[in-house]
Amino acid sequence: MKTQNHATTTTGNMQNIIGYKYLYPIDFNECKKSNILVTGTNQQGKSRLAMALSDVLMREGWQVLVFDSVGVWKKKSSVPNYFDVSEKTMQYIITDESMIYDISKLLPFFQREYLEVVLAELWNYRIEKQVNNWLLIVTEESHLYMRFLRGLVSQNLMRFCSVGANWKTRILAISPSLTGIDTEFIRLCQQRYHFKLGCELNAKRRFRGYYSKDWQITALNLNVGCCIYYLNGKLTVCCVPLFISDIKPQPLQQKQSWLKKWIYNGNTKNECEKTVSVFSL
Repeated sequence: MKTQNHATTTTGNMQNIIGYKYLYPIDFNECKKSNILVTGTNQQGKSRLAMALSDVLMREGWQVLVFDSVGVWKKKSSVPNYFDVSEKTMQYIITDESMIYDISKLLPFFQREYLEVVLAELWNYRIEKQVNNWLLIVTEESHLYMRFLRGLVSQNLMRFCSVGANWKTRILAISPSLTGIDTEFIRLCQQRYHFKLGCELNAKRRFRGYYSKDWQITALNLNVGCCIYYLNGKLTVCCVPLFISDIKPQPLQQKQSWLKKWIYNGNTKNECEKTVSVFSL
């Protein structure tokens, strides 16, 4: 692995940097202050790292909700429950338990709309119930939602990204590169994990703009499983172990009365119909 004379850090001495007791670089205090961003080209370990970070935070008492547009989390993560979302029913559940919303069967347009509807309900739920535990919301393929985060179609997501800490909520976004993410969200992420950078010109240009040409060259030459870890302006290179869960997520044992249905009629967002009640496990 080429590092262009930058300091290389492995998981063996990572705890000397941030006093961390697990094998993955993470700062608990910063998790509560800002959001988390994971980027990198395909098959480099982005989702596995996100699963590892989610697992660590769950062990620390956090709730984790995953919006999985890929369908991999219910196969490989340690999040205990999953809920399959069908394009025919468009149902959802608001719960106090960690859970995966498997939205991989939905078209990207409906994935974005579904996320907005659930986040709107979740916001009201946490305010009304005055929830005390911290919540991490994970979004796979985040470029589907965050390219124009300040637009009208992503208002609920933007609200969680910007002021979610007031209600003990943070976002972890996974994306192939920085080009698909709104600059406002990048600014709101003071923990970032950058796996191997792709060869697209725009991706290289934006990465260089944030971190310099030397770090761009480093990112282009990272091996699988290695990433550049950014924490409050400081960058290090670390290699993280492959996360393998010994827990298999189980389908949520729902009753029909738990299911909340959102019906989109194909016209405008204002013509969406959804129930306003929620269910807490």
